[in-house]
Amino acid sequence: MRYRTLAGFLSFLVTCLLLAVFAPAARAATAQQCLAAHEQSQVLRMGTELLEAREQMRRCADEDCPSVIRKDCLRWLEEIATQIPTVVLEAVDEEGAESDAKVYVGDKLIAERLTGAATELDPGPYEFRFELPGKEPKTVKVLLKQGDQNRSVTADFRPPPKNPPPVVFPPGYTAPQKVYVDRGTPTRPVPLVTYVLGGVALASAGAATYFGVTAINKKNDAVDDCAPICSDSVKDEVDKDALYSDVGTGVAVASALTATIIYIIRPTVYVKEEKPGKKAAPKKKSSLDWSVAVAPGAASAALGARF
Repeated sequence: MRYRTLAGFLSFLVTCLLLAVFAPAARAATAQQCLAAHEQSQVLRMGTELLEAREQMRRCADEDCPSVIRKDCLRWLEEIATQIPTVVLEAVDEEGAESDAKVYVGDKLIAERLTGAATELDPGPYEFRFELPGKEPKTVKVLLKQGDQNRSVTADFRPPPKNPPPVVFPPGYTAPQKVYVDRGTPTRPVPLVTYVLGGVALASAGAATYFGVTAINKKNDAVDDCAPICSDSVKDEVDKDALYSDVGTGVAVASALTATIIYIIRPTVYVKEEKPGKKAAPKKKSSLDWSVAVAPGAASAALGARF
């Protein structure tokens, strides 16, 4: 019994000595591994190998790693979780969605069957090869960008639509021909009434100016000769000329405004060109004549048109 106790004590003592000798070396080796994983994760991350970079981050985020290294790696794991692209693989045939398709990237099988779950991949160009029993394989090219989430990649195994049968016309049928109607050259001629109203506006403006100037002159003469005890006849003469001036101004403004509106809304007409060798029918000439006559104590305006 004494020897057993002594043997057990010696075994415990040897174990403690071994731990005292090799434990520091083991902790040093772990710290070196954590530092290497810390550095390698960033190299892989910059090279867009995000999946392998995440594995290295998980290693340096282990509880056995130094706290400074763990802090960086835990933060990077949160960042890279939103950067790794994911795809949702789908296959469709004439019966609808298929789940029995296998999907390869190169020679690597990435999906034994389609479940609708997202698959994580590194960013970059891919050629997904879908294989469905009894169907020709389909290849779908996709460029995955960093941050793409649940990108849909669909292989369509449905046959292309058949061309409709040709239309057969009965014997003697003649297809309708398009008939081109030559409406002529579009133009917007100015209506004659526009010129008439323009002439009325000019004549009225001239008359308004004459009577306005006459009224002012008579008023000034009355102020010099008889003010403030001028007779009613003198006042009536001044008021009459002023009234004529106001009426002429109103007529001029109304005529000019009406002519402008008619000019703006004038319709479009089509004029056919005469064929060579055919004499054109003589066009009727139209003209507009107007005149303003001014005499002491009176004025008149005349307007005439020939069609």
